Amino acid sequence: MRFGSSIAIVLILATVPVAGQVKYPAKPDKYRVDLRYKISSLRDSRVPEYRALMASLQKLGFVAEEREDADLDQFDAAAERLGGTIPSANAAELLKIGAIRTVIVRDEKVPLPDDGKKSVQIRATISTGLEADRQQIFHDQVNAQLGRLGFVPLTGYDHRNFSTIRGSIPSGKVPELLRDLRDQPAGWFLTDIPRDLLNSPLRDVLPLRYLEVLPEIEPGPVAPPLPPVPEKVQGLNYSTDLQAFLVEPTNARHPVRVELVFSTPLPENTGSLKDWLRLNTPTALLEGVHGSIAVLTVNTHTDLPRLSQLPNVVSVRLPRLASDQPNTVTASPPLINTLGTSNLSQLHAYGYTGEGTRVIVLATDFAGAKQQIGKQLPADTEIIDLTAELSPTLEPRPLGSDTVGTECAIAVRTAAPQAKLILVRLDPIAVHQLITIGKATLGNITPSIALQNQTDRLIAESEKLGLERDNVTEEYRKAFNNLSDEDAPRKRREAALAAVKRIQELEKIFKAKYDRLTALRTQLGSLRGADVIVNTLVWEDGYAHDTLSDISTFIERSLTPLATRSGLRAVKRPKLPAWIQAGSSSLGSVWAGPFRDTDGNGVLEFAQPGTAVVPGTWSPELNFLSLIPNEGRPTDMLTTGAKIRVSVQWREPRSAELDLGSDPNFLFSLALLRQIDPTGEKTATDDLTVVARTTAKPVMLLRSLNSAVFEQVLEVTLPSDGRYALRAEGRKSPFIVATARQEFEINPRIFVSANDPATVGKGRVVFQTYRPQNSGVAIPGDARRAVTVGVKGGLTGAGPGIQLHTKPDVFVEDAISPLAATGLVAGAAACLTEVGVESAGLPRILTAKPGAALFLDPTWLSTVSPKQPR
Repeated sequence: MRFGSSIAIVLILATVPVAGQVKYPAKPDKYRVDLRYKISSLRDSRVPEYRALMASLQKLGFVAEEREDADLDQFDAAAERLGGTIPSANAAELLKIGAIRTVIVRDEKVPLPDDGKKSVQIRATISTGLEADRQQIFHDQVNAQLGRLGFVPLTGYDHRNFSTIRGSIPSGKVPELLRDLRDQPAGWFLTDIPRDLLNSPLRDVLPLRYLEVLPEIEPGPVAPPLPPVPEKVQGLNYSTDLQAFLVEPTNARHPVRVELVFSTPLPENTGSLKDWLRLNTPTALLEGVHGSIAVLTVNTHTDLPRLSQLPNVVSVRLPRLASDQPNTVTASPPLINTLGTSNLSQLHAYGYTGEGTRVIVLATDFAGAKQQIGKQLPADTEIIDLTAELSPTLEPRPLGSDTVGTECAIAVRTAAPQAKLILVRLDPIAVHQLITIGKATLGNITPSIALQNQTDRLIAESEKLGLERDNVTEEYRKAFNNLSDEDAPRKRREAALAAVKRIQELEKIFKAKYDRLTALRTQLGSLRGADVIVNTLVWEDGYAHDTLSDISTFIERSLTPLATRSGLRAVKRPKLPAWIQAGSSSLGSVWAGPFRDTDGNGVLEFAQPGTAVVPGTWSPELNFLSLIPNEGRPTDMLTTGAKIRVSVQWREPRSAELDLGSDPNFLFSLALLRQIDPTGEKTATDDLTVVARTTAKPVMLLRSLNSAVFEQVLEVTLPSDGRYALRAEGRKSPFIVATARQEFEINPRIFVSANDPATVGKGRVVFQTYRPQNSGVAIPGDARRAVTVGVKGGLTGAGPGIQLHTKPDVFVEDAISPLAATGLVAGAAACLTEVGVESAGLPRILTAKPGAALFLDPTWLSTVSPKQPR
């Protein structure tokens, strides 16, 4: 639908699912009841009507409170109230008595607080019978009118088609609610707003009918606010995760890697940015650029404010890590079975096993790979560790325990036994390194920003060592000109000799770094002409989806063969590698789709209209969360201290005539709510309380000529155990002038994940209620030129803003891990390359149709000539 309001994302601590919708606590045996009625004021009519009213009340078990003049009410035209008790089971029946206008009930054993300013919880039923849109307007009007009395509504409760209102109000105002709300608040003689000046339908319809004063409840803990960022490192556009990093005292002594998000894409030649950094923030080192995002290491935190003040910088944040892929070790029988079911074994029988092809495997870790060389991996397997280019000593980071890359490489070898494997280890935050590898395979010898920095550093170090060696040599010559045995000359000679040894040691260290740099550049140069690149890294958030990220754009632009009229010119062009990409493993953690709001209340509905409400929930506006543990059964409880991040990304059009800067037309604010009583024993299961809320504005990730991509993030540490659900609210941005506003459909993509090693170690946070499969694969799997590989039960679709674009391109049927499936397809691509299939034609050969299983068509195989032995 067309939607013109901004959107807020709300996390809600929810209840344990039960059959039915909302679970309510047991009612007391009796209610204290106060009611207002209306009968004829004419004496002849009033008496029988009053007696009929009392008879109806007595049938329901109503016992009136004793008053000396109670018997005069039947004659008193001004009498309109009654008080007493009634069995709780019959309280709702009071509204069926035509004379009764408003009813207030509460537990007879629980009086209202003596302090009239103390708030009490209420649940109110309002008049119904209006058309759906009018009923919603009426609901909002009653809420606003109650707000004039100090009412504070709850969020996320079951409004029962806008017939129920839930919240808190000062206890001193409760008796006043027995009067007609349209006349509230009132002074001595007149109401603040005369009834005839109220808007319809509130002006014409009695608002409150049945109001229940609920037992006092304890809302429970909320997430504490972040400590204030020290004044010396304050910045206006720090992300919340960076703020949390800065306020931790132990982090002040360590360098920090940050990403600067610019409002416009950065040029490939970043000389001006490097010059600015050298002059203004000498401790900040630029490591790489990805689209409009620059990655830097900052040694002194006091340099961060200056970075935030760079022109066109819209945000300073901690880097986004690649999402972890499952590293389940796959036994060989399933891999071998896939060779048969996909007909790849037939290609092997023809002699095509990847001989003469080179396959590059990209991963963040290759634990155990060296031990497998000559065993499950070919003897000529090479390993390139690109984490070294980000180290001051040019030494790679120590290997971890993750076998992701090794598993994928073994799968490649299974499908292409004679292909040469090159294992390239990347930094999990350095998405720009993917482009470095892509360029290297195309023969681009221009060093990356990080390698150029290392070169510049070694040049400066060489000059410094040269000057120091000259000084040491001169001092050595002078010291040994005097061979006297006296103490002073002898000590000078000893010091000179020690200085020579020290400079020799420094030169040895320098030579080792220089050799490592030379070897790394040589290794990158050797990647030219590689046949297949298989990438295991994916990013679910932090970069623009819908093929708009820089790496996806690079794959689209650089790996697509250009048309040419000259066959000779086509032959001379460099061979384009096939990019085989792991699909997303985040099924359940992603929701994407149009912003549906059928009732027009500005709240996202996660399900299509007409979809049955999931048992245990009461609205499609809530999407509950759960945890899929690494071991054991899924649980709907998240634990205290768990760190959760929810990111929402959306794209909106931009008019070429109107420059809105970095502000969105739609604002996403994120909030976390907690269910007060999951059991429903003390309070209803739809009673929720706010735990945390975002304060930062959305960040513009990408700006193009006609559109802009924005992202909003909520990061929170859970203050208590419980289940969570997502709710999305919206309002139009008040900061955009009317002439710049546009009506358009938005398609948000929402990703939820654990945000700390402890939580990640326990499992994966997912949506439990609504988890569409077609939520779009991760970056860079959305690129059209990438052959994206999936397994059954994985995410599908290229992105929420792309229609009719099939992703993943190919599935692997057997029950193996996503990375093993990706390796198998990469190996198949190597074998097909040996046959002579070009990278552009691989998708048509790997599967019968886009998005189908890996399967080599027997008809096509019959056209392949068996390979002749050499």
